[in-house]
Amino acid sequence: MTASQNTNAPAPVEEVGLTIDGVEVSVPKGTLIIRAAEQAGIHIPRFCDHPLLAPAGACRQCLVDVAMPDREGNLRAMPKPQTSCTMTASPGMVVNTQHTSAVADKAQHGMIEFLLVNHPLDCPVCDKGGECPLQNQAMSNGNATSRYADVKRTFPKPIKISTQILLDRDRCILCQRCTRFQDEIAGDPFIALQGRGGGAPGQEVHTLHAQQIGTFDEAILDIAPLEGAHTDPAHTSEVVGPEGMGGITAGMIQTVGSAEVDSTGRPFASYFSGNTIQICPVGALTSATYRFRSRPFDLVSVDSIAEHDGCGSAIRIDHRRGTVMRRLSGDDPGVNEEWITDKDRFAFTWQAGPDVLTTPLVRNEETGELEATSWSEAIHLAARGLRGATDRGVGLLPGGRLTLEESYAWSKFARVAFDTNDIDFRSRAHSAEEAAFLGHHVAGSSMEVTFSDIERAGHVLLVGLEPEEEAGTIFLRLRKGMLAGTVSVSTIAPFATRGSTKLRARVLTTGPGGEAAALASLTSPADAGAAGAAGDTAQVAEALRADGAVILVGERLALSPGGYTAALALARATGARLAWVPRRAGDRGAVEAGLLPTLLPGGGPSPTRRRASTSPPPGRCPSSPSARAATPSRSSRPPAPATWEDSWSADSTWPTCPIPPPPSGRSRTPASWSSSRCDAPRSAPTRTSCSPSPPRPRSPAPSSTGRDAPGRSVRSSPRACAATPA
Repeated sequence: MTASQNTNAPAPVEEVGLTIDGVEVSVPKGTLIIRAAEQAGIHIPRFCDHPLLAPAGACRQCLVDVAMPDREGNLRAMPKPQTSCTMTASPGMVVNTQHTSAVADKAQHGMIEFLLVNHPLDCPVCDKGGECPLQNQAMSNGNATSRYADVKRTFPKPIKISTQILLDRDRCILCQRCTRFQDEIAGDPFIALQGRGGGAPGQEVHTLHAQQIGTFDEAILDIAPLEGAHTDPAHTSEVVGPEGMGGITAGMIQTVGSAEVDSTGRPFASYFSGNTIQICPVGALTSATYRFRSRPFDLVSVDSIAEHDGCGSAIRIDHRRGTVMRRLSGDDPGVNEEWITDKDRFAFTWQAGPDVLTTPLVRNEETGELEATSWSEAIHLAARGLRGATDRGVGLLPGGRLTLEESYAWSKFARVAFDTNDIDFRSRAHSAEEAAFLGHHVAGSSMEVTFSDIERAGHVLLVGLEPEEEAGTIFLRLRKGMLAGTVSVSTIAPFATRGSTKLRARVLTTGPGGEAAALASLTSPADAGAAGAAGDTAQVAEALRADGAVILVGERLALSPGGYTAALALARATGARLAWVPRRAGDRGAVEAGLLPTLLPGGGPSPTRRRASTSPPPGRCPSSPSARAATPSRSSRPPAPATWEDSWSADSTWPTCPIPPPPSGRSRTPASWSSSRCDAPRSAPTRTSCSPSPPRPRSPAPSSTGRDAPGRSVRSSPRACAATPA
């Protein structure tokens, strides 16, 4: 699978020249000073700045000296250091960072000292210790000693914000990364900046509570409720504070739209809240499952891909002594950027669950109980059982959570070992129309729609798909584009969900199963029906005709008869690009590997008739008995094996050349998987080499669609094979 190239050339960008620490830099107009310094290889310390969030200037740690030319062109220094994370570069600007300006260096040292006034010195027990920006920058840009000798301000802690997130307010430096993420990226402002002022020493409250991060809770903030008497904060024994008191359970969480209830009995605030833990520059927000369990330098990190949806989000898995301790988001600008869903972050305990099978089990015929056995015995018993069921027919349901290699092995196993096309990865509601759609539009095709395209598509129509629930990365991309004004969203659904509300989507209300009719009305807006519906339908249809528009269809569209056909017709009528969004990580790979009754690996149709042979896919694929029986015998080929196990041998390798299909008979085994290897005595391993023979006259080439033209039979040139001892 390859991503198609975008032919639209980017518009020219106006460049701005400035000087940073004596280095002349040219950057696009509107670039922040801190980004321009990064391009020049100059590091400026920061806490609140994040490249995917709007500038805030909250921590004041990135102060630099700035001089700009006045109206006469004279260079004039600004009277005070400026925050480089909020100031954009301008022509002729001269910037001096802490490396070349004593004023900027002193200002940064002073800010570190201010941030540490109320910060607890608990680095040895803090989960962030060892990977903490505050810890690192206190060493590189801070003072060795502190002049503050009074009592620090403290809070009762921790607060259990949600099932997975704990808040230690003592450590918070009010950078507002967490609140900005929830407001700008996820769209769930359940955590906010509240209170006023610096507070009082210890845990005293004189007038108002000190400024702090948290959920709005009347008991924690000592706010008199509208009705009833004031209540004290609720404590939980699941987490314990520094003085032995149970942690505090936050009482009220704000959500957008209705939300499911989590294990605490409160609305689940966000599907992306775990990202606030990772972007927190201190240890204020921590994971309840990782808290006090490990140190960063004890962990081994491995890059991986999230398995809970079909987006392919990059993640980092940290494990210690064979046990996964936590998951973090990877950095993949082309896919998930730096965000993942809470499911991808926290749902990994199944890997070490007590019900996970670590050894094969067989059922005792006498007691009926499952007993552990060896792999060799289990494979032998499975082979014996499958051999006995072959005559009655065997169906295979591999599921949609396999890797591409595993999917290919299943496809080969079904068609070679059992000589059957009865294999299907869709262990869910599906239809024959969906299988035809996957074979026609998905299998073997390039990825015409990328995540970046969704962000700038102009308009996106969702059909049978709820991105926030099924594809979190797509939801975040749509919301980012919606806020930037580069994409608008419409959805065909029974009602407005919390996800469509946050996307400000236009909802074309349709009952379950009526998606096909709704798509047909978009193809012909004049037949939409009621005046209001006709107006919305006409606007969506017009938006889909604009350049770059995208139609995203989910697997639930299979429940609407004619849905996929109507989606294809709408894409042809409007010129919009059509993309299928699966729910499972291995669904697309399963389609490419041929885990459908009607498909072979690479998108070719299963041969209900003789078709052209193609180059075999890489890997080892032994022949099947039926294919061997249909192939003319050759003097160099021994008799066909009596059973399919005989053909599944260690020396069965694929030659690197096209193999001709049998000239007669209709074997259900793919032509490219027919008997083609050169057999040699079993006494010695063999290596197969192929040399081309004189070509036979060829039939006309297949059609440009990749399928054979009606009535044509295309064959590849035969090749002579010779086996040589390894």
